[in-house]
Amino acid sequence: IFHKLKMDATPQHNGTLIYIALKHKKMALYGDAGINAKVDQSFWQETLAKMKTEFSHENYTKGIISAVHSLGQALASYFPYDEATNKNDLPDDMVFGKR
Repeated sequence: IFHKLKMDATPQHNGTLIYIALKHKKMALYGDAGINAKVDQSFWQETLAKMKTEFSHENYTKGIISAVHSLGQALASYFPYDEATNKNDLPDDMVFGKR
């Protein structure tokens, strides 16, 4: 799904994806090579664990917000915004259904 959505099409290879399959009760976080080179595997595991904990308490919104916040902090830290050169390379849309 990550590649199908062209999440790997950013110049710095820092695309991220939060994947939630409600029907199958599965979730995952994916990051392209650029962000993976900057964060440890523990970052992904801890971020996913926090989201899972919130989901287990039916705090779905809080879980998603927590993951988005963690990803945003990591991206801001390693790929800081530069108004002169940065542009949004990927849509921020939520995608529902099979792809």
